[in-house]
Amino acid sequence: MQEAAVDAEVLLRAIEVRKSELHQLPLLKAEPLLAILDEDLPTTTEKNGRNAAECWVDLTDYLRRLVLLFSPDPIETDSRGHADLTVVLDRLAGFSTQTGVKEWTALSVQILSAYELA
Repeated sequence: MQEAAVDAEVLLRAIEVRKSELHQLPLLKAEPLLAILDEDLPTTTEKNGRNAAECWVDLTDYLRRLVLLFSPDPIETDSRGHADLTVVLDRLAGFSTQTGVKEWTALSVQILSAYELA
């Protein structure tokens, strides 16, 4: 009985490892495609990233572009082409209901918390 329990535990661990590998595979396949899209998609803002404020602007622009890949509704920008981070994060969090992946909301909350702390 104890030997069967050990075998079952080994099998369960193997299944968990395989599930983890299967979860990572689409991410690895998507990464080069997203890099190509990043090159091809026009952006209205130059990436400076010299100080914290500019890095937040750059992050907002990247997230805005990510949202626009999956949602055709435009995101309003100011006269310099910058979007409001909270608007972008709300749209990003909306992917949770569209895709059933709760991590979109968690990511949005985490970024907003870091932004408010900064």
